[in-house]
Amino acid sequence: MHSQLPSYTSYRVDATAPQVATTVAIQPVLDEVVGLVPSEARITWSTVQEDGGYRISLNASRFDPVFPPDADAPSAVLAWMQRQQACDHRTEYAGSFIGPTSLSDRLCKLRGTFSASDAKPLDAYANSTAVVTAFGPEATTWARVVTLTGPGHLEVVAAPLGKHWVVIGATGSLSA
Repeated sequence: MHSQLPSYTSYRVDATAPQVATTVAIQPVLDEVVGLVPSEARITWSTVQEDGGYRISLNASRFDPVFPPDADAPSAVLAWMQRQQACDHRTEYAGSFIGPTSLSDRLCKLRGTFSASDAKPLDAYANSTAVVTAFGPEATTWARVVTLTGPGHLEVVAAPLGKHWVVIGATGSLSA
C-alpha cells in the first residue's frame, strides 16, 4: 500500500560511478504496522545497462539506515526514567508500551537515582520476542537495551526515532 511507503523529504547524490550513492532524508515512523522507518539512510543504487541506457536494479540496490549513536541511548533512557519518577507519563513513542502496563504507575514518585549501562543489542532483553512480534524481525537490528540499576533493576528497550532514542518497553523489578 502506498500509504506505508517511506516519505522521502530530500536527497543528496554522493557518487555516480560505478553505482549511484545517495543520502536521503525520510519522514521517520515507528509503529506496529510499518515498523521502523529511519530519518536518514544511505542508498546505493545498482545500475544495469539496458537498451542503450541504464536502469536501476532494485534487487541489487542497498539501503543502509542511519541511526543515532548507541552511546546516546543510556541518557535518553535515564531522562525517560526521571520523567516517570516525576509522574510525567508523556512519551515520544505513541504506540503500545511493551511490558507491564502497571510499570508507569509503580515508577511514579519512586525515590532514588538510577544508573544506566551501555546500550546492548536486543537479544540482551529478556522479553525480546515481544519486541520482534510487535515490530518484526528487523527490530533486532535497531532496538537497544539499557539496564537501569538503583531502587530496582530494569531492562529498558529503546528505539531510534528520528535523531533520538525513545523508550518503547521495559521490564524488571523495583524495590519496595
